[in-house]
Amino acid sequence: MGANDQLVEQLANLDEADFVTVVEGARRQRVARRPPPPEPPRAFDRDAFARWYATRHLGTDPFIREVVYLPGETADNVIRLLEVNALSTAPDDAPVEPLDFGADRDLPGEHRLLVADITPAQWERVKAGRLRLPDGWDFTRNQIIGRKG
Repeated sequence: MGANDQLVEQLANLDEADFVTVVEGARRQRVARRPPPPEPPRAFDRDAFARWYATRHLGTDPFIREVVYLPGETADNVIRLLEVNALSTAPDDAPVEPLDFGADRDLPGEHRLLVADITPAQWERVKAGRLRLPDGWDFTRNQIIGRKG
């Protein structure tokens, strides 16, 4: 039995209160060891802001496996991200639906952030052409931003 299997076995045998206490304690230690979030770019550049948003989202949500930036054919102030989220429970054939997050008013440049959370299975279907992206979204010049390490 590997170390991870032993850890899973130990956690599974804890009562509910101890399990939550141990997992929350481990989560707090992990958060404390994270590097500080990156500073936003000083001036608006869509590509730089897309990378910054992606890096922040990857740093705060451990279930996001990768972020796909889709600059494609859109206005220069629109940032479109697909976030492949292992915790998402959407059906594999559910449509890809972005949420409009607007933008932080304290950031330079007027822009909109559109984010679509998808499951790993949906991402495979999108890549295979079996699941459509929202109207106007395409893979032209896409950039995949993944976890480090």
